[in-house]
Amino acid sequence: MNNSKWEKLFDSLVKEFDSVFIKYKLIGREKVLETEFNFVDFYPFFIEPILYKEIEWVEFPEKTLMINNKRISKQTISEHSQDITKIKNLINKIGDFDIEKYNGFLRLYGYK
Repeated sequence: MNNSKWEKLFDSLVKEFDSVFIKYKLIGREKVLETEFNFVDFYPFFIEPILYKEIEWVEFPEKTLMINNKRISKQTISEHSQDITKIKNLINKIGDFDIEKYNGFLRLYGYK
């Protein structure tokens, strides 16, 4: 998927929902990362220093637990919910994307 399509997608999601919780996997890496996505980074970055072209897939969980604060003694865990049906409808309005919905997740592929 090209940069402008990714930018349009995330810009629309942030404008509609203020923030979305995502899990993502980068090409050539095994680790799945997660974050709250609440702003579109500067071109050509997805999340600096990650480039859009490095995204294998992005997943929108219906429910997620987020650890707040990196310092262990001050960590708290918060649960967040998001309407993945609304997210999917918005994504479909933006363009043609490779999407799968399963078990409380919506996965959007950059590469398959």
